[in-house]
Amino acid sequence: MQVTVPGRGTYTLALNAGNLEVSLNGSIIFKTLGNPTKLGNPGFADLNEANAYFQTISLSRTVVEEE
Repeated sequence: MQVTVPGRGTYTLALNAGNLEVSLNGSIIFKTLGNPTKLGNPGFADLNEANAYFQTISLSRTVVEEE
């Protein structure tokens, strides 16, 4: 799944054995061990659930340049 964040670029979200892997320009820059929002960190059910988590972390926030 591709997710574009203005000012940061286009990330690729992928699941690997239920763990989220976030890549930028072909390099993995962020990984989880299961779903950190759930007790016991079970694996993400699908990419939509993983994307919902991604939207809560700082990588998903738009970079705003100050003038």
